[in-house]
Amino acid sequence: MSFKMFSLILILFVCAVKSDQTAVYLKRREITKEGGFHRTIRTEFVVTTNSYSFKLLNVSYVEELSSDVYIDIYEMKNIKPDILLLKDQEYINVETPSYYSTEYNVTLSKIISDIKHQDEHHLVVTFEFPLHLRYQKPSNEESLRAVKIKNPNIFYMNNIEYKIMMDENSDISSLNDVWIPVGNLNDFHLVRYVTLVITILACILVCVLSFRENGK
Repeated sequence: MSFKMFSLILILFVCAVKSDQTAVYLKRREITKEGGFHRTIRTEFVVTTNSYSFKLLNVSYVEELSSDVYIDIYEMKNIKPDILLLKDQEYINVETPSYYSTEYNVTLSKIISDIKHQDEHHLVVTFEFPLHLRYQKPSNEESLRAVKIKNPNIFYMNNIEYKIMMDENSDISSLNDVWIPVGNLNDFHLVRYVTLVITILACILVCVLSFRENGK
């Protein structure tokens, strides 16, 4: 390869790098309680870019979910049809407690046509969806346990991958603690017997009502 050809390739490479000065920052991460084991998580990204030609954006990011939490795929289809979920597991059991579950990743993706600008150099991208906590292993030592919800690290815009950086002006921590009640082991046998009695009584009641209906 001649020196001129090498110089031309080097110049083109430098120009290409300079032309894409896109950076993605995690601006805000809010987790609000909706009752019991249910939460709503809202994540706001700020994308700095020197390109102003966007009319449509295909954006996505990866949620690294621990064994303590899950996203209900079917619920998302109903209440958040604009968000597409791609998971790295074929099946996610939403009934399994945390101590029988495993970690997995979910990619949340959507197409944005109504692009919001913080200013002429910054785009604002927001994802909001329900997140659910799994039941914890009962204990005699604690009534509450902290569940860790990680912050995302990978963001995609128009199929280009970016590393998510922390906004220096934000107070977001690397891990978000959510406190969840833990069952008491001392109540295990009581709860089991009460549940068994209620189940038996309910079965008897159903049988009695069925016989009455059939006897009419």
